[in-house]
Amino acid sequence: MAKANWNEIAGEANTQEKLIADMIDGKKTVLTIRDAVVVNFKDKETGKPDASLFVTFEEFPDHALKCNKGQGLSFQRLAEAELLSDDLSEWKGTRVPLEKYETKWQNKTYEKIRAVHPDEFVSSLKEYDRVVKANKK
Repeated sequence: MAKANWNEIAGEANTQEKLIADMIDGKKTVLTIRDAVVVNFKDKETGKPDASLFVTFEEFPDHALKCNKGQGLSFQRLAEAELLSDDLSEWKGTRVPLEKYETKWQNKTYEKIRAVHPDEFVSSLKEYDRVVKANKK
């Protein structure tokens, strides 16, 4: 897999390959946050300031989830619901349920990853743990 070309916007974050939906088994999973940073940049097309959230996980230490607006909002909703801290440095070690979803861009459909809705956070963690425990038997 080729390195994501994020040099212009990501600095250090571009040293990791992109975490993509195909790497996740099933429709939902739980991953442990290793690091989260917001990278500020200038939009190439508009020249306006913009930002992206980059999240790395213990289970995929060499890959980063570069969040688009929708993916970033999924993490923001968790913080607003006080399921994640407002301080990104406190996210380290937090287990987060993630789900695959489809999105369209330029008439193409893509499968992406986002944090689950806050209403599903606790139940998704419990269900994941139940399945993992059952599979160990």
